[in-house]
Amino acid sequence: MTRKTRATRATRAAGLGQVRGMAGAAFLAAGVFAATLLAGCTTADDAARPTDTVSPIATPATPAIPATSAATATRTAGPVANVVPDPQYRVSPRTLVVLSGGRQVAASCTQGICLWDTSTGALARAIPGSALLAASPDSATLATQGPGPATVRVGDSYRIPVRLVSAADGAAIRDLAGHTSAAVTDAPLGRNAVASFSPTGALVATAGDDTTVRVWSVADGSLKREFATAAPASALAWSPDSSRLATVGPEAPLVVWDIEAGIPAQPSSTAASQAVTAYGIAWSPDGRRLAVTTSGAQTTVRLLDATSRGVVASFPWPVVGHDVAFQPGGALVAISVPQQRSVVLWDPATASSRVLSGHSDLPYAVRFSPDGAALYTVSSHEGVWRWDVAAGGLSARFDLPAAR
Repeated sequence: MTRKTRATRATRAAGLGQVRGMAGAAFLAAGVFAATLLAGCTTADDAARPTDTVSPIATPATPAIPATSAATATRTAGPVANVVPDPQYRVSPRTLVVLSGGRQVAASCTQGICLWDTSTGALARAIPGSALLAASPDSATLATQGPGPATVRVGDSYRIPVRLVSAADGAAIRDLAGHTSAAVTDAPLGRNAVASFSPTGALVATAGDDTTVRVWSVADGSLKREFATAAPASALAWSPDSSRLATVGPEAPLVVWDIEAGIPAQPSSTAASQAVTAYGIAWSPDGRRLAVTTSGAQTTVRLLDATSRGVVASFPWPVVGHDVAFQPGGALVAISVPQQRSVVLWDPATASSRVLSGHSDLPYAVRFSPDGAALYTVSSHEGVWRWDVAAGGLSARFDLPAAR
């Protein structure tokens, strides 16, 4: 072996050692990051894009509440998140809520939970909290998730509560403990953690990757119903009278649950759409229709009769929709299409549609203003945008919180 060959091999071995060392450091960094909220993570779909620089916002201290005690449970920081931190993350694209009669919108962000003034787009304040899941109809209470003081390990899984907090200051109200997560996961409660308050505000439904849907009393935190699903439910929708709850997921067929009876409400017709799986679901304001962004072989958006489950209308071409929302008092259905970096406004009555384009990042959650005149979209790098529904154009880009 020549001296040059030995030197080359030594150089390669040293480089390999450096790579392994870097990989080990990255693995440790990912473990530390697992204690942070889900929204600051990127997936294979997300591409890095430049964002604006803004001044940081001071974050209040997170309130502490007593930990849940259990003989077989151990206090822990939570599961190991099998994700890579996104350095350009600003706002969680998964959940967006409209508050205070449309005067504010809220989403998880780098500062906790950010609240924006909808008239100006200004970032009004940030309150402490983990990943935001839902807001009560009176805007007083938020449902959040994430590892916290009450997170405990039981055997090979973690019990991670959904936490109800005050929308005013983020103060903890109570923990809804019951959902579990595997030791290694894509998020604290799994990628599919969702919550939805009933229109009356008396109940809140939660779901996670443990293939259960739970219905809780908002007043005292007691568990009212627990439903088992065939696979994790990634979307929940209440009927306007709060009597039924629709659950669905990419691998979990649509089920409409009768809350009082505690059983599935069977379709009234044999013409019901069979085994509908979907990413998103919404109940029409009049209670007559369900909109679903179907997954699987029939990838499109459909309107179903809420009673018979038969197909009333279908979007005219295949589209991989994620979130869906009905326009209050209007005829339109908003559909987010992350893969196309766009949002579609669909009028099922006329079979017409308009595309709202401009995002360079992936928009997921969509919400109408209470009067139906504005539509809000959100992406992780670009934050919250407001669209003029009548004009079909972008009307405001809301302030971005500081990067981590």
